Amino acid sequence: MRDEPRGIVSAVGRYESLLPIFPLENVALFPQVRAAFHIFEPRYRQLTRHVLAGDGRLVMATVHPDHADQMAGDPPVFPIACAAVIRNSRRLPDGRFHLLLLGTHRIRILEEPARPAETLFRSARVEALDDACEPAEAAHRAALRSRVLALVGELTAGREVANGASELAAESLHAMDDAAFVNALCSSLPFSTLEKQGLLEADGIARRLERLIETLSFSRASGEAGRVPNSRRFH
Repeated sequence: MRDEPRGIVSAVGRYESLLPIFPLENVALFPQVRAAFHIFEPRYRQLTRHVLAGDGRLVMATVHPDHADQMAGDPPVFPIACAAVIRNSRRLPDGRFHLLLLGTHRIRILEEPARPAETLFRSARVEALDDACEPAEAAHRAALRSRVLALVGELTAGREVANGASELAAESLHAMDDAAFVNALCSSLPFSTLEKQGLLEADGIARRLERLIETLSFSRASGEAGRVPNSRRFH
């Protein structure tokens, strides 16, 4: 296992780049969140070699659910996605990889240029997006955090989100800043991929907290109506 790479430029607004795309139908990555992947398809092995030979950056993009059956090709992806950097990698003897990615910031896909015939993976020109966390909104965000924790507590007691809550049991949510707090919960709670995509698309930390409250409230209401929420959605 090795640490990959150093010196990554990830400040929002500092670049508009052409980055490789790693599209998945069941994952929405968030900034400040780590995710592990096993890379086995030839196109993504090539992508990984390319990224490791460069600055370690790529884009995790979510495939639109209406096109999930087209994963063997180039299915459409949502334009709002998450840039990531490879933090650790291990190449296996047969050419497969184990990767640990860290989400760095949200991006908007501007265009996807045609690729050379020898290139198996997709790339896109992207621009970095700001996740505003204004000091003037600190009190509002604090109130939203309290509401989120109350809802998570209610739903965990009712076992609707027990799996996601248990993943955060070892972390001190209270010690996290607002961005890390909301992104960790959005990633870990057992929402559908489409719900997570909607949370990722929320502009700014306060708006993401508000949308998280809306999603949690819907889960609570659904549970009270007798439906087991997100029963097939945790990944």
